Amino acid sequence: MLMMAILLLTMSISGCGSSQDTTPEVDAAFIANPDRTLFYGETLTVVVSSPTMTRPLATQYMAKNPGVTVEIFSFSDIANGRNELGVQLMAGSAPVLIEGSFVDHHDPRTAHFFVDWLPIMNADPNFNEDDWFMNVFHASAVNGQLYAFPTTFAYETVTANSTIPGLSEILTAKDSITLSALIDIHRETPTDNPLLLDYNFDTGWVVNFYLDSFMDIETGWVEFNNEQFINLITYAREVTSLKSEFGEWVGLVVTFPEQEVYKSERYFFQISPSVVYQYFMDFETGPLFTELTPLVNERGELLVNLWGSYVLNANATSVEQALAWDFIQFMMDTDTRREFIEMQPTNRNLFHLGGEWHVAFRIGHLREFGWPLNSTTSETVEDVIAQQIAHMEMPMGIIRALPFAIENIIDEALERFHNGLVSAEQTAADLQNRVTLVLMEMGIN
Repeated sequence: MLMMAILLLTMSISGCGSSQDTTPEVDAAFIANPDRTLFYGETLTVVVSSPTMTRPLATQYMAKNPGVTVEIFSFSDIANGRNELGVQLMAGSAPVLIEGSFVDHHDPRTAHFFVDWLPIMNADPNFNEDDWFMNVFHASAVNGQLYAFPTTFAYETVTANSTIPGLSEILTAKDSITLSALIDIHRETPTDNPLLLDYNFDTGWVVNFYLDSFMDIETGWVEFNNEQFINLITYAREVTSLKSEFGEWVGLVVTFPEQEVYKSERYFFQISPSVVYQYFMDFETGPLFTELTPLVNERGELLVNLWGSYVLNANATSVEQALAWDFIQFMMDTDTRREFIEMQPTNRNLFHLGGEWHVAFRIGHLREFGWPLNSTTSETVEDVIAQQIAHMEMPMGIIRALPFAIENIIDEALERFHNGLVSAEQTAADLQNRVTLVLMEMGIN
């Protein structure tokens, strides 16, 4: 009942359709030349899912900026946090900075609660685009507006089972590859024994890697109810690993040689996030999975997961906007960070600092577990960083850049199909009808 009330109130405030309230104006003059004496006595409120890393940064910031208070709040349960923050946003009492996972900034009915970061970045004379992976920001924008400032991300890569004749050579000839191409290769490549596509693969991957072929959230185009989609999810279920739960993902930071043998006897490919550095490296012997290739969507964009982002409350004053932006930059500064985050930071300097540390650290593990390298540690670190930068210069597409309502509808429908409760045809028709209806309610058509 609470969520229904929130939804109805939101719709009544923002209207139904693209004619809703526009994103609030940014005080560009104050961002460009802030009077920092006005920060004294201010309190910056920040909501995160886990305060472990953010609280120490807040403490450092307060030490550097006497008179400023940074209050960190957290919700360990995402659902509870979304509910409570939804009420606070409606009441105008929400914190200034909010972790993006708590709010539905992709839904045009609620986007007006948040400020577009791009005018803030453009107004700041000290913001240098060369210091950032700007393609992450561009990919994260919704209709040209960046409601959630991304701080860290990871992209998807694939390696081929070299024990299958000719499979590695297929990836060798490609700079990037789509999920649909992997499915076609699996379908068309004969093997002595049946092998599945990938350990973690199930029909839910359609949401992550193939959605562009069936809908466009910005234009309202929806086309699930067709033979292509029906055939895709039917084949996807046939080549799905026998896992207990839909959507379950199991990853390994280091794959032991015996684990590789196990995988090579069962799977065509190994799909891993870019922070699994092992398959970027050159070893003296092995591995069995080779030819690491970035995974792209149907438009050729690198598929990226955002692991940390912040929205800025539209009720923030000019001083709070400037203070929030100052704190964001402080968190992304190499002089500030004392720990090295596992995911790729959107700041290039922080990426280099953290990447070099993580790759060198991982090399120690790999040598310990029987993976001798072909080159020195410093040479390997330099090579891995260079490979990743080449990938991260590509145009990008954000995985699951969907309003919560649509994401839930798709996951629910595919899970029912995965569990054998409905047919592929029923799933396609259900998705077509329900997603179209929600987009109409959002005023996107």
